[in-house]
Amino acid sequence: MVAVGESSTADLQGWSEILRHLLEMRRPHDRIRLVNAGLSGQTTSQALSRFVATIGSRPEWIVCFLGGNDCARYGPEPTKTLVGAEETAKNLEQMRRIAATGTGARWVWVTPTTADEERVASFPYFRQAQMTLRNDDLLAVGDHLRARPEPIVDAQAVFGTPADPDLMEPDGIHPSLAGQKAITNALVERLAS
Repeated sequence: MVAVGESSTADLQGWSEILRHLLEMRRPHDRIRLVNAGLSGQTTSQALSRFVATIGSRPEWIVCFLGGNDCARYGPEPTKTLVGAEETAKNLEQMRRIAATGTGARWVWVTPTTADEERVASFPYFRQAQMTLRNDDLLAVGDHLRARPEPIVDAQAVFGTPADPDLMEPDGIHPSLAGQKAITNALVERLAS
């Protein structure tokens, strides 16, 4: 199993690491190996550029949790997202095609979580970088994924809009440990169904 994603996936206390430990504890006889291919700050364009290498181990499952970083906006009056919605959709669809052709792996989407826009706006690092994140942009990525035929874990439904503050770190973007556990629970329920 390969977990493809951004900082929420790369996090050593994130959903992919929680899932890896659960699999080791609950199903050691199945010898399921989970490879965390999350990379903090990664956009779908960057993930696509290294996707063939990412799936080089020919996984049987791919869990894709991308699109949130594409929605970042920069500047004093940002008018566009880092990666446009149409390009995000094309990048995600291309990764899915590559995986279907190259591995035959079963695929699961995870929508990017929603944000707490007020926390994002007041977080010192984001203010200094003039970075914002809007739930409308994140929800648009989620809408695209919800329209796909593959199984989906709707983290946006789990977190709510705006995101439940208890599920978020103080920066308003990253899931707290409680949020990471909520993502893991939703994923395990989806995989079990």
